[in-house]
Amino acid sequence: VTCVLPAGARLTGVKVEALAWTELAGTFNICPAQEPRPISTKTPVVWREPDPAAYSASTWPAALHREATPGNAGGFALAAVTVAPLRWSPASGRLELCTRLRVTFSCEPGAAYRTHTPTQGAAIESSLRGLVANPADIERFAPARAATDLPEVNCLVVTADRLAAEFADYCAWRTARGIRTEGIGERYSAMLN
Repeated sequence: VTCVLPAGARLTGVKVEALAWTELAGTFNICPAQEPRPISTKTPVVWREPDPAAYSASTWPAALHREATPGNAGGFALAAVTVAPLRWSPASGRLELCTRLRVTFSCEPGAAYRTHTPTQGAAIESSLRGLVANPADIERFAPARAATDLPEVNCLVVTADRLAAEFADYCAWRTARGIRTEGIGERYSAMLN
């Protein structure tokens, strides 16, 4: 589960609560995961035996989640936690699915990462909508924005006028991904010599 945090926030902890469990019908004898190997490998398969600690536990995995990790995507503060929505009882073969849970991230204020232009912010927000579990908070938690796109250029391609057309698609591609890129030519010919 990945969530966007307030701009500049520093992750301090996570709490994951199971709100509802459903037992899946049947009895499950789950074998341990085996080492991955290419199909073309000619060596014999070596069977990995069950881990006694896991197979003697009352339920596995013992925890619903792993520790949360902080992240950053284009200046947006993120937090991610790996959730294990299934729990298995090796002795009985029962398998349960967590159908509802609540994830609460704790954070404290920190320094904002950077300022975006409106075009950069819109591109980054668009890419985050499918990534985070709380897309409604993206705009509210966005880093500061510049008033206009015009004065800032993140990448400048310096080339001769005769080659400018060759770089037009590259400049458009980078700009569409939030990195405003412009090409300049002969008007800055002193730079080319």
